[in-house]
Amino acid sequence: MGVRVIWFHHIKSPTKRSHIVNWARELGLRGFSKPGYPGIVICEGSEEDVVEYVSRLRHLKWKAMQVRAETTTPLATPNDGEQPSDIWHFNDREFLELGENGLSELATLCREAGLEEMFLSALKISR
Repeated sequence: MGVRVIWFHHIKSPTKRSHIVNWARELGLRGFSKPGYPGIVICEGSEEDVVEYVSRLRHLKWKAMQVRAETTTPLATPNDGEQPSDIWHFNDREFLELGENGLSELATLCREAGLEEMFLSALKISR
């Protein structure tokens, strides 16, 4: 499983906003997009799908885009009793777009999912 936190100078274009959500859903990713200034995308899914998603995003024209945090976790083998869903941070959620003023909401969602440090790194905030 892979997790990425991607920072954008801004996400304003309706076409790009649509691609961000639609590609994530197509690839079965979970997470959130926060458009506006700054733009933030946090996504998780199979490492292969996350890599594909980031590649697609990179092919769009951006003023600035950076993957500011990433992790990769090996999925459990069928014999150890752990289900892949046991390690999802955003259980039972499809990929959603928040409002342009949703930075606080995104911070709360990341904190609840145990991803606060990754979220803060996207904003270059350290504790």
